[in-house]
Amino acid sequence: MSTEFSVSAAIPLIEAAARAGQLTAGSATNLRRWLEQSGYRRYVPALLDLVRGEKWQELDAMFWEVIPFGTGGRRGPMAAMGSATMNPRTVAESANGLAVYLLSTNGG
Repeated sequence: MSTEFSVSAAIPLIEAAARAGQLTAGSATNLRRWLEQSGYRRYVPALLDLVRGEKWQELDAMFWEVIPFGTGGRRGPMAAMGSATMNPRTVAESANGLAVYLLSTNGG
């Protein structure tokens, strides 16, 4: 089974779980982004395993929101992946956002 086919098969399962109240709408949106966008490719096999196993509670905890950046930076539970957790990907996104901001305010 190819990864692309697996992602295509996972999306309807995620949407059905959201309709059934097993996932929040935010989780469904964030999961879809992590499955479809190339920047998250390394996480796809593990995510597909969780979707196939219908681990909705675990997925919901990891993806229900995108951790906001506030006055104290970004804070959240640690996990291997997920938009609602601190993990290598969200830390890298935070560092990139800070670098982009500094470049824009200090003239490069």
